Amino acid sequence: EIYDPIKLESVGIIAIYMKLLSNSVAILLFAVLSYYVFSLYKRSDEIVKNQIFDLFITLVFLIIAMIIGYIRPLNLLFVGHTGVKIDFLGPRYIDPISIAIGTVFLNMAFYFYYLFSREYTQSRSFKDKLILILYILGNIFIIHPDNHYSNSYEPITFVKIGSRMFLFLGILLPVILIIIGGFQRIRKTADPVMRGRIYLLVISNILILLVLILNVIEALAPLPYSSVVYIEYIFQLIGIIGIALSVLAPSWFVSFLKRIYEKRRIKK
Repeated sequence: EIYDPIKLESVGIIAIYMKLLSNSVAILLFAVLSYYVFSLYKRSDEIVKNQIFDLFITLVFLIIAMIIGYIRPLNLLFVGHTGVKIDFLGPRYIDPISIAIGTVFLNMAFYFYYLFSREYTQSRSFKDKLILILYILGNIFIIHPDNHYSNSYEPITFVKIGSRMFLFLGILLPVILIIIGGFQRIRKTADPVMRGRIYLLVISNILILLVLILNVIEALAPLPYSSVVYIEYIFQLIGIIGIALSVLAPSWFVSFLKRIYEKRRIKK
């Protein structure tokens, strides 16, 4: 197994804490969202149950991916490097295995997010079987040994670039559908509160799209961590909080949107 463990000094303690913070906030928010989405699923009619179920599975897979994502920063924080091994068909490094498994869960989470976005936007432009093949190919590239997904010090290979491109397309597709569908819904919606919630959902997905672009840039950079990750974590936190507020719509947030609408109406 060819693997060059990452050392804490090449990453920086601030980046580690930001990664742990962003993961923790994301897991907490996704767990709350999962609870409310599942509650909505149980009392919904058959017409919308599939759509809600797809969103619920998306959230569950994202939580699993982010829990697995703790392994690398915790290794760096407590051990000082990612060279920890386990005995699995011989001694194996935990880091590359965990990154590959976590990324597969992330990829499949966005497959179900695609199914949700397709129903949300009522889009029939894509063939579901072809889309599923796209995500399966992405998983094959992700777990391929030549991917070197765990360490940007290692050489850039065809498989490594391919895995990023499949993952990029897999996340890009549902996000773009949500953004386009959101603008279409805004034009058809008269309720100012609902319009505000949809605007926030669209903006949050745009931030997730920016995180995706930055992630691809950072993953192909010559260093395992760079200044790009700080912007990435900030956008990720804002995007996740925005999605949570848009979907959950707590009473204080609804009141906030109503106040904004009243101020704009008075000015007109």
